[in-house]
Amino acid sequence: QAATKAEQAATKAEQAAPSQGPTAKDKASDSAANTPEVVRPASVPLQRSGTAFGGTSLLLPEMAITFARGLVIQAWVRPTSWLEDARIVELCGPAGSARIALLTTKDGRVELRWHDISGKQSSARTRGSLETGKWTHISAALIAGFVRFFIDGDEVPGTDLPAAPALPFVVSRTLNFIGESADKGVPTFSGAIADVRLWNRYDALDAIVARSMTQLRGDEAGLCGWWTLEGSSGTVDSSPFGRHARRVGGQWKAGESTFEQAPLQDNWALD
Repeated sequence: QAATKAEQAATKAEQAAPSQGPTAKDKASDSAANTPEVVRPASVPLQRSGTAFGGTSLLLPEMAITFARGLVIQAWVRPTSWLEDARIVELCGPAGSARIALLTTKDGRVELRWHDISGKQSSARTRGSLETGKWTHISAALIAGFVRFFIDGDEVPGTDLPAAPALPFVVSRTLNFIGESADKGVPTFSGAIADVRLWNRYDALDAIVARSMTQLRGDEAGLCGWWTLEGSSGTVDSSPFGRHARRVGGQWKAGESTFEQAPLQDNWALD
């Protein structure tokens, strides 16, 4: 009976004692269980339509750029028809000297044409043809000994390749265009062009091509010019050099369809 009375007294004491409540560990566990999962919004692709050419072109300012480390020209194009030698981009010195041109042929191929350091004209073409009425991304790259083409990020074979291509002639180029040539007898590009990028480095070619479908920061090493051609303000050079384009002939008009471009990826470095 004494033991029973002692147990009853202990039970009453426990009931009378104040509750200690949940421990810090319990609270942390409850908090983690009740915190909703953070869902980050997916990156939304940007809809681009570029600038329609044919009756209008863009004049670029004088450029004194050395391409000793290589040359890369990139652009989105949506051709509506094929005209021989129609320029996508052309950089040219006085009287047609020291020309660098990215152009299309009458059978729909892409050609890179340039005057090398000896003044000799060289050229190379893609083996396959582009489609009309469809947005396609082009990258043309040149370094001493090599010419390479990429279509929509994939390397494609070239033809008419020089045996040992040399780098472009070094000079200040004063007649520079998007969609037109310094030679007035050459037709303007028929269709739309967007997101033109000019680089003077080849060593980072894989990274440059990998980023061709996305926005840039604008201060990437080797970026000499970047014209989005998006909207009436697309003539602004978004590189650090301020080589803003000037419209020649006609008003701005968007391309007939759009393409998607991924937004800037903060974790992609190109330095």
